[in-house]
Amino acid sequence: MEDCHHGIWKFRVLSLCGGVCIIGQPTMFRIIILIMLFLPAAALSEENPHYVKGMELLDDNNYRGAEKEFLIFLKDVPASSRAHNTLGFIYYKLGENEKAARNYKQAIALDSGYAIAHNNLGILYYHGGAYENAKKCFEKAIEHNPLYAKAMINLGLVYLNTGDKKSAKTMCLRAKEADKEYVRERERSARKRKYH
Repeated sequence: MEDCHHGIWKFRVLSLCGGVCIIGQPTMFRIIILIMLFLPAAALSEENPHYVKGMELLDDNNYRGAEKEFLIFLKDVPASSRAHNTLGFIYYKLGENEKAARNYKQAIALDSGYAIAHNNLGILYYHGGAYENAKKCFEKAIEHNPLYAKAMINLGLVYLNTGDKKSAKTMCLRAKEADKEYVRERERSARKRKYH
């Protein structure tokens, strides 16, 4: 950052998103608004120590510790769809499905186009046997991300479990077109489970 002077106000040249933005407004409010417009939401959350610690604990499968950090983070940033989605995943891993569903739904309420949250809510419904609800979630995920192979595979599993083998095969083929490597990995994983 370089300092610039204009009259009695001191201004800063901020590097934001790989470019340069000269902020020449004397009020802090306008500066904050500009920063929020130029910085991706992920940058705001990934710098927060509770978010970072929560992700580290999640990577270590310390779900209760991660839960604690994300709850603290959400007190500071309640509108973080990513944090609600992650907290939903934590509750899913802990078997607390009502809390998981509540957080996935909150993530979607904050960002209706959040394909991953739609997919995660669908997985929760799928494992609970609510195939029609799961189907709707996976379809929404694919609607928001037409190349989302994970959601396609999951939708294919719903079709398979409800007796629609033709649609299941179609979904599998679409998933292969979208992300061939992911589908191969899923197939290898399924074969390993089958033979072990």
